[in-house]
Amino acid sequence: MDYNCCDVPYSQVKITVELRRKYRYYMVNLVLPCGVFSCLSMFTFVLPPACGERVAIGQNTRTVSFVFVTPKSTLFRYNDNL
Repeated sequence: MDYNCCDVPYSQVKITVELRRKYRYYMVNLVLPCGVFSCLSMFTFVLPPACGERVAIGQNTRTVSFVFVTPKSTLFRYNDNL
């Protein structure tokens, strides 16, 4: 390729990279569980305060969300090698 500023011709390399996102993977592993946990958390506020199961549902929701989110957090770590 010839440039106006230089007398010597330079070679030019063109690289094209195509990236695709795994839409279903993120929907199933992130969006859907967050929606379910949000609905369960809102459901605990709908129950009457005198109900003994309100505390149990709240604790189970938090426990399940912790158990579910912990393995998923290792899948989406930032990779320094990229």
